[in-house]
Amino acid sequence: MGYAIKPLTQPTWLKDVIGCAGYKGPRRSLKEMEAAIARGARESR
Repeated sequence: MGYAIKPLTQPTWLKDVIGCAGYKGPRRSLKEMEAAIARGARESR
């Protein structure tokens, strides 16, 4: 008798996790990103 072993998670592909690596615009600081997230949250209410 054997056991079937399968991975706990699906494989991750680079194309799925690379995000905005191809972004060509100006750099954004963490402060700017946090402000944009907060602004988006306020606008979605």
